[in-house]
Amino acid sequence: MTTHQSSAKTPLLIYIPTYKRFHSLKCQLAALIEEIIRLSGTSNHVEVYVSINGRRENQDSLQLLKSLAAKYQFIKYHIHSGNIGGNANIAQGFSLAPLDYYLWLLSDNDIIQPGLLERILRNIQELSPDVTILAALDHPRTETLNYNRLTLDDFEGVFGLGLISRGIYKIEYLQDSMHIAYIYHNTSFPHLAVFFRSFMQRKYCKFLFLDGEAFIQQEGHPNDYVANYNLSYAGRAQLIGLLPSHLREKYARDITKELDGNILRASKQYPFVLLGSLASIVWYTPRALLIPVRTATNMLISKVVGKSR
Repeated sequence: MTTHQSSAKTPLLIYIPTYKRFHSLKCQLAALIEEIIRLSGTSNHVEVYVSINGRRENQDSLQLLKSLAAKYQFIKYHIHSGNIGGNANIAQGFSLAPLDYYLWLLSDNDIIQPGLLERILRNIQELSPDVTILAALDHPRTETLNYNRLTLDDFEGVFGLGLISRGIYKIEYLQDSMHIAYIYHNTSFPHLAVFFRSFMQRKYCKFLFLDGEAFIQQEGHPNDYVANYNLSYAGRAQLIGLLPSHLREKYARDITKELDGNILRASKQYPFVLLGSLASIVWYTPRALLIPVRTATNMLISKVVGKSR
């Protein structure tokens, strides 16, 4: 595997999927512009790409991006004619970054704080990790983990990638698995599917755990869109087959405990997705199915049959 030399550029694509969050997006872009300008003249190369999900609902964001892209060469954007869904918008980011880049999937409302971008660039340039995870740490550390020997503690740390803003990926490491993002679209974690498929194939991953969590400030605005996470309850179990076999049952048990309290909402909104998740649990870890299977299955079958008529 090739590594970046300390004297070479560290190309980073910051990909921001957005939908009806003009106020948060405006704050995020202002913070990024300030940081990128401050780093100009260094050996780093940073690009910002914003993917706007739906023309009609996001006219204010579109006008903002037109203005900023005309002023700053490092800002690019694309607007979808319609709403393709948040997961598909996330998945698209993997196809945009060149092979020699790092990719940071950054949420529009996780506003970066001063110094975070410089810290990320300096550490990936010096250490060349496959994956960087922003976590609550006093000092950065690197660790190379074996897929087949991943412990529960390791898994909990890696699963911090579930929040898209916490992960920065070397595209070279992911290159053979990026299409998986679309196959696992309905899990609500297409980026995790890409990562775990790559980890499964390569067997090893060099992680950089970076003290960056405290630098991200959640930005909320009353007029900004509030996401619906019912799909994550319905679909997350479909990731089971990408996990190491010795961790699947623990993951499935955790999932079924969460589903027990959310199955009614998930089944009402996403019955087909939830049915696929239950099938994944039964297929990979039948002993882990702790939810009332008969009740859940009957509920789902009645809804699926009803929707099919």
